[in-house]
Amino acid sequence: MKQPAPSHKPCPVSPRSHKKHHGNHGHIDNDESWHPITKSVYDELGWQARLGRLSFPASLLSFPFYLVDLFSKHQRPMVVTSDVCLAVVYTLLVTAMVAFGAGTVAKLYWAPWLVYVMWLDAVTYLHHHGPHDETMKMPWYRGKEWSYLRGGLTCLDRDYGVLHRVTHDIGTHVVHHLFPQIPHYHLREATAAIKPILG
Repeated sequence: MKQPAPSHKPCPVSPRSHKKHHGNHGHIDNDESWHPITKSVYDELGWQARLGRLSFPASLLSFPFYLVDLFSKHQRPMVVTSDVCLAVVYTLLVTAMVAFGAGTVAKLYWAPWLVYVMWLDAVTYLHHHGPHDETMKMPWYRGKEWSYLRGGLTCLDRDYGVLHRVTHDIGTHVVHHLFPQIPHYHLREATAAIKPILG
């Protein structure tokens, strides 16, 4: 049986999902990953949203809040499963704090977690924003100006040195956005293939 072609339409599942970001990358009104906001939207933000989204270094800790999502009804079993797993993990963490002390758990669990969250937020920001030089800034589109291809080209590849391989070659971000179905272990190969076309 023939498989249907993948759709690049905006994902209706959730207003804050990574899938929605991929379906709307570079769209100033529909993207949700480090996009600029209008003054009217800024004026409606509460102090917590302004702090988490616009204040360094608080913005580097925003990933957990990115995960607080609105889900559709058909996702309910997965959300319940996830919540049960989280409850188990938090129970284990509390048990570990009682057995080994809060300081030990902070060093062995929370500190690495914090580094991961800050790294992920920083990398995501860097992929979607160019230099501060006005002539090199990444464009954002709205309305009919936006297309999947045009939006996919509004991100950058970045080389993270030794961390590039450790983070599954995510520095190869342009090809990841144009073809999100490509597994991470083929991103370098795919990037090499599209460079002669894109430059």
